[in-house]
Amino acid sequence: MLPRALFICIRANVMKSTQTKMIAITKKTEILVIKECFIR
Repeated sequence: MLPRALFICIRANVMKSTQTKMIAITKKTEILVIKECFIR
C-alpha cells in the first residue's frame, strides 16, 4: 500500500501532464501537494 503523500504526489504529476480544463484546479492542488510531500 502506497503512503498517502506519495500517492498524492503521483496523482498530481499525472494531472499536471494531462493539461486539460483542470489547469486551475491542478495549480491549487500542486500547492497542497508540495506541502504534503515535504511535511511527510
